[in-house]
Amino acid sequence: GFGGAASAITVSVVGGGSPSTLTSLSGGVAAITVPPWTAGGSVNGVISTFAAISEGSRTAYAQFYYRTPPAAVSLTFSSDGSKVYLVFDQKTNTPPCAPIFDLVADKLGTGWWCSWSESDKLTLTTVFGAGATLVVGDTLTIAADSVGDEMGVTSSSTGRRAAGDNLVVNASAAAFPIAPTVTVSAPKDIGVCDVVQIDVEGASPRPMTYVWSAPLDASLNSVLSAYTTGTISLAASSLPEADVMYEITVTAVTFLGGMSEPQSFTMAKRSLPPPLVT
Repeated sequence: GFGGAASAITVSVVGGGSPSTLTSLSGGVAAITVPPWTAGGSVNGVISTFAAISEGSRTAYAQFYYRTPPAAVSLTFSSDGSKVYLVFDQKTNTPPCAPIFDLVADKLGTGWWCSWSESDKLTLTTVFGAGATLVVGDTLTIAADSVGDEMGVTSSSTGRRAAGDNLVVNASAAAFPIAPTVTVSAPKDIGVCDVVQIDVEGASPRPMTYVWSAPLDASLNSVLSAYTTGTISLAASSLPEADVMYEITVTAVTFLGGMSEPQSFTMAKRSLPPPLVT
């Protein structure tokens, strides 16, 4: 033990950012206060270091650990846009999902759910519910102290961030968004006084936008370019000439930017009404 006066004892920590101090000396046992870590170089959020406590020519060493709280490093959409992957910089204590997204649950839709990867404890997969609104570039706020490291260490318990400070991470697009597959339902002929409905159907976790065009006719192209939905009503007057075949093209685009193959079909405005089948 240490038998001298407290004033004769010096304390230092390898990698400490400011002088360590002697908190108390009783019965030869020294208690110290260590400074925040500033040297960097954590491994999976853990830094092993030593405190040196000296009295004259005698020095005692005590090994201890600094722990850094988990930090969110990425939030990436899946290729089909049905889920996002939240990745942390170290293994976590895999806490329940609800408290993590308490501040942003409305962006995840009704009935969302999530699960931790048991293999690495780094990745939280969140599956969107109905009406989800999170898009690429949005900021997702993770509730303060809702995620700890494997030992439950959180932001405020380490002093690395103030209690109540939230984590934020920006949503990134999938590297390779899936291109949707669509089908078109449209009549081949239209009477001179008719209005026809054209429908495009395709599978996507969220509503898609549609790009309509008539590449070979500027007048019809101008009409079609105003539409962005999968169901449109087209009046015969939009086709400039009767008994001419017009090519119409539509492409579906997902909210992640995935684009379907252009779907083309032809339609003609007939000068005489089409025959009725009775």
